[in-house]
Amino acid sequence: MKTNFERVPTGITFKRVAVLVVVAVILTVLMGSAVARTVFSSLGEPVGGRKWSYIVALLVSLSVAGAGSGLKTFMPRRFRTVANTLSATASGALLGFFYGGLAAGKNPAFAVAAAVIGGILIGAGSLRFRTGVGAVAVAVAGAVGGYGFAFWLWAVALAFLSGEKLIEGFFLSGLSLVYIGLTVSSLLLAVKEIKRF
Repeated sequence: MKTNFERVPTGITFKRVAVLVVVAVILTVLMGSAVARTVFSSLGEPVGGRKWSYIVALLVSLSVAGAGSGLKTFMPRRFRTVANTLSATASGALLGFFYGGLAAGKNPAFAVAAAVIGGILIGAGSLRFRTGVGAVAVAVAGAVGGYGFAFWLWAVALAFLSGEKLIEGFFLSGLSLVYIGLTVSSLLLAVKEIKRF
């Protein structure tokens, strides 16, 4: 008796892995550029200043993107979809705000509208594409967002510590280390999704 293995999947193909790696690299570059430029420009702004509301929105987006992706593997199965969608929505809002604002000559109204559209589209996309490319994209964007938030926290913690505000400095330093851990968790999740796909 002969067995025919025609059209039978036999494991990970180079094409599938290449697609996922390309998506991960592109998203890392896009998200990394947006995070780096927004985080660095926010560090010199005084609390309550003219741009403070945008900085708060940036920090919320970074923290939600990093936490949703990083905590996903530790959550019960029924909460993973919610965490994934929140992470994707936050990342999409950040990308929409940054690149939409850049395309409109740094117009704040257009940037906010682009953030809402980006958040809705990417959040909805994460519900549709829960595995493969979608899962890798959310994990990578969450890792970059979490790292950006960890960097911001660390920079502010150093400012507090140098100003001898030890309680605030140690608290933010600890929170920064937590987000470094969430970043590593997101990266491991991305690798796991690539292997699974």
